[in-house]
Amino acid sequence: MTLVAVGGVLMDFLRQPDGSWLTRPGGSAWNVARVNVRLGTPTKFLGVISTDPFGEELLGATHDAGIDPALVQRTDHPTSLSFVFQSHPATYAFRAENGSDRQLVPDVNLCTGASLVYIGGISVVRSPLLEQIPAFVRDLHARGISVAYDPNFRAQEAAAYRVLFPMILPYLKYLKVSDEDLAGLDMRLEQIRRLNPDLTVLLTRGNEGAELHTNDGVFMHAGYTVDVRDTVGAGDASIAGFLHHLLAFPDAPPAERLSFALGCGAVACMHPGAYAPSLQEVHHITEDKTCQKH
Repeated sequence: MTLVAVGGVLMDFLRQPDGSWLTRPGGSAWNVARVNVRLGTPTKFLGVISTDPFGEELLGATHDAGIDPALVQRTDHPTSLSFVFQSHPATYAFRAENGSDRQLVPDVNLCTGASLVYIGGISVVRSPLLEQIPAFVRDLHARGISVAYDPNFRAQEAAAYRVLFPMILPYLKYLKVSDEDLAGLDMRLEQIRRLNPDLTVLLTRGNEGAELHTNDGVFMHAGYTVDVRDTVGAGDASIAGFLHHLLAFPDAPPAERLSFALGCGAVACMHPGAYAPSLQEVHHITEDKTCQKH
């Protein structure tokens, strides 16, 4: 079972308490690819990496993570940069004008043989991808390839998010959203489910845990208690864990899948920057009674 993660990879700059900056590879789609590989799901990344020094570092990180680079496209456009000034609440700034992540050509033929395609992040709501992604998603749906989407809503592109989401919603099989995403998209979960009744929705609510909405009912989980370093990439780890569990254990109970997804997010919170949890780390959290919330 193969996953293709579609979207951007960029360099995250994380502000430290002493005022220094810590750099880490980031970008929703790349994070999801890396987490799935570490959990054991063969994954390809369909995105663009620059030939500049940041890009060479990101390409090296892609190889080091074990992500299949067969679909990686290269460009001489500069690497897009993300600056995280604080994570509670998250305060971001982006330097991505004409950046590498916007140069992606999302050809559906590149996803032939995929069991599932994940699309997410800010890159896909920026032109020219904003105009290309709807047809790409429709083509995937027409070929019988399931699509998962995580908006990762960012206020500076609010209008673009609100344009893209209704266009692709009818063709999605899985959706991960936070309560903040819903507020930014100016949509209620009831509206979303009405427009796509067969959609499975992973709704995260920060410290209040998460809900999994399926055709079999609604499943709830209070989350886990861990020592939080920061929350960068926690949502990516959660949806990545959900997709891994879906592909590895397609007949597993929804509650078990939700527990695993939140365990992945909890482990990610324990490390600076976007982090890829191992199966051992996730199982330690999900099985440790002291980490359970009630």
